[in-house]
Amino acid sequence: MMISGGLFRRALPSFSAFGAISSRGMATKMMPPLKLTLVGLSSVLDYSFATSLAKGNVFGSDQVLDVSIIDADSKTAGKFEKQLKGMAPIISNVTTFSSTDMSKALTGADLVVAGTPGGDLKSAADTFAGFGKAAEGKVDSCCRVFVVGPKAHTMSLVLSANMNSHERDFIVALSQAEQNAALNAFAKMTKASPEKIDRLALWGGGGDLCFADCSYLRVGEKWALGKLKSDSVASEFAASASQAMKGVYTDSATLSSASATAIQDYWVGQPKQWCSLGVASDESYGIDADIWYTVPVDCPGLMFKRVTGLPISPLAAEMMNKSIAALKKERDMVMSSVPKSFFVETEELRKAVNFSMLDVVNNSASM
Repeated sequence: MMISGGLFRRALPSFSAFGAISSRGMATKMMPPLKLTLVGLSSVLDYSFATSLAKGNVFGSDQVLDVSIIDADSKTAGKFEKQLKGMAPIISNVTTFSSTDMSKALTGADLVVAGTPGGDLKSAADTFAGFGKAAEGKVDSCCRVFVVGPKAHTMSLVLSANMNSHERDFIVALSQAEQNAALNAFAKMTKASPEKIDRLALWGGGGDLCFADCSYLRVGEKWALGKLKSDSVASEFAASASQAMKGVYTDSATLSSASATAIQDYWVGQPKQWCSLGVASDESYGIDADIWYTVPVDCPGLMFKRVTGLPISPLAAEMMNKSIAALKKERDMVMSSVPKSFFVETEELRKAVNFSMLDVVNNSASM
């Protein structure tokens, strides 16, 4: 993935030869403000998320934030605003907008964190379609959009379809709550410390549409399944993790903490373990191209890279096919909120990839 200049310049610190160096290795001089827009967070997150932002836990203690808040619940929005105000120097400004001023609130946004609305899927899709239309051409061209909550994958699709000039990979559904639940389930099952577990692979959607795959898991940098003698451990773990992941959207405090961690890992980088993000499928692993799907990713900072080339077990293939079918069903239910041009662009992208691969094959054959 290519990082364009606009956001990258704002995201990196301005170093001075005479500046003191903080514990993060960056100059103590505060970085230029990032414009962060929070959309509908009261439906899924609580105030602890705002606290994480204000304390510099997400983007760093030297990153200034200019915050805009859009929320149908004006009372909750007011509480978010009150909590963030006065948290200088991290928070430079906080402004609350009504839903009718959404385009204004999104203008020039560098980052957007959006909570999925409650209610039925079609109504939620209509809301996100309006959100996408308001954001189209208004947010920064490199704006990252993080969607959190139930049905976040399908809402990401709807949002992207209505922001047709925006890079699809800049819109992601957060899956950190599911990852935390699965890691804790494996730790409980094996009595291993969660901090020593890495290379967990999540596949699918959110909550009960997510499959936790322990095929690649390491504990203390050693392959975990090599020590576990039971042939049924993968299915036992998947069942245990599935049960744990079902409840990830019922505890707003836990979801808030997980969301803050996911955004921090994406933004600052997470070198110690794979992360899990719901991203626009590039058809790797046979996943349909026109859905958002959680896959294991590396997060080097300001971007993600899909972990590719993993062998897929029969159990994983079965569970992945089920989640793909479920997400396609959700997609079909919200077709009225998805412009037809979105699927035309998907087909054009597919053809471009196929032609590119054909060139590689032809060039190799002629050598």
